[in-house]
Amino acid sequence: MVRNQVPPMAGYPGMLIDDTPGNINKGFAFFNETVRPRRIWEADHDDPDQGRWRRVEFGQSGGEYFHVFHTSPKDLRDFGLGVAMYFEMLRLLCATFFVCALFQIQTYRYYAGEHYSAGQKGVPLMLRGSAVCTEQETVCLGPLCDATAQRNLCETNSKLAYLDVSMTACLVALFSVVTRVQNDISAALDESIQTAQDYSVIVDDPGPEDGDAEEWKDFFSQFGHPTFITIAKDNHKLIHPLATRRLIMREIIML
Repeated sequence: MVRNQVPPMAGYPGMLIDDTPGNINKGFAFFNETVRPRRIWEADHDDPDQGRWRRVEFGQSGGEYFHVFHTSPKDLRDFGLGVAMYFEMLRLLCATFFVCALFQIQTYRYYAGEHYSAGQKGVPLMLRGSAVCTEQETVCLGPLCDATAQRNLCETNSKLAYLDVSMTACLVALFSVVTRVQNDISAALDESIQTAQDYSVIVDDPGPEDGDAEEWKDFFSQFGHPTFITIAKDNHKLIHPLATRRLIMREIIML
């Protein structure tokens, strides 16, 4: 293995370049074992039979892949509330449109039948079962017949109109239910995801002399136990090396 030392670049001080030819099998193995999202069962301390699926942190090995059919949106909450709500919304919409499709079965059978537009011969497959009519006749638009137009000979019935109105009403009602269910699920998922932000208090307007962490600790102790006190200052010269160190640690994990 040959390594060439390259001049430091911005954000990558002293980065090393590996000239060894790549191995696609090792690359896929690393992706599947380290990068690809995986989950692990985390049992409850009080009841070992109860627990929840927890996402394996990046760079750690072990766990199993997220199953396509056996993974609920609640199991995806470690990816963030937005990801969990996205898949929950997809599931609710699938159920909503499935109910709407049940209303349209009779309509599809009528339009695709022989008694409507002669079975819709010549109509593309994707449009079969729609209201496309291929039986037309030419009619005059004036007494002298100097202008003509095409009139559809296909006829519908009142039953289809009732079905369409019923489906529209059902769709509106289902969307109202979906909105309420989505709000309830969003609140439940948000409460189940415990982060430091849920227990953080930010003071936006401290005075220039309020820079003692012990004083802030004594102040907040009257309301409860403060775990961390952080005072943000104009210290970008310190933050930049810390960010560089984190980047190097991530490069080491990837080796």
